[in-house]
Amino acid sequence: MMQSAFNIQDLDGVYWTLWVELRFYILLGLLLALGLVKNKHIMWLCALWPAIGLYLHFTQLDKVQDWFAGQYAALFAAGMMMYLIYQNGHTLLRWLLLILDTAIAAFFTGIKGRFDAGYLSGLDVPAWHFQVLAVVCVAILAVCTLTPLKHIQTRWMAVAGSLTFPLYLFHQLWGWWIIEELHGVMNKYVLLFGLVVFMLGWAYLVARFVERPVGLPLRNATITTLNVTSEWVKKAMSRPPLSIPEPKYQQSWHQTR
Repeated sequence: MMQSAFNIQDLDGVYWTLWVELRFYILLGLLLALGLVKNKHIMWLCALWPAIGLYLHFTQLDKVQDWFAGQYAALFAAGMMMYLIYQNGHTLLRWLLLILDTAIAAFFTGIKGRFDAGYLSGLDVPAWHFQVLAVVCVAILAVCTLTPLKHIQTRWMAVAGSLTFPLYLFHQLWGWWIIEELHGVMNKYVLLFGLVVFMLGWAYLVARFVERPVGLPLRNATITTLNVTSEWVKKAMSRPPLSIPEPKYQQSWHQTR
């Protein structure tokens, strides 16, 4: 029997999830505004951010960790490294960073997964189960994007890809609430299958009627804003060249000897 873990009236978890996402986009916005978007800058970010997250975890600086989002940094970094490899090719350093980020992501996923399982269901699921899942997810993504499989193009795959982000945003917290409300009156397998179908349908509606009409204008407005901000930052940080006044007097003959 599930514990009463999630109350839809208590939106702290919803706000926290959105805040984690927002911090990532704020960070990328700052990097774009400062012009720190070259490959070397992204690689430094993918190395330092997860490493600092580990440091804050082992030093138990929980308040700083919460604001720094260090426990989620490796997940974001692994995705960025995957894109760099996809876009610019394979190098040993990029792969080492991807492996490092994946390992750190698995470590934190194991901690959070075990806690969530115990909190929501009362079951003690070993952390390594969640760690294996994290590694498998990254491996599947790598196979789909960095091997000849990336050339396979079908319409259903494009539709499935469009569902990933809205499904990611909505499935967890709303899924907890639906399970909490219905687990006592519905067969668990029927509930699980029905919930998966419902979430996929909801993600499709969001992708079709929100992301498709709003996505491109929002993207263009964001790019314009970032370009304007970048130019403003460059002007604010630039200094006028040092002006050396012309001498008022000519040097005399003995001064020039």
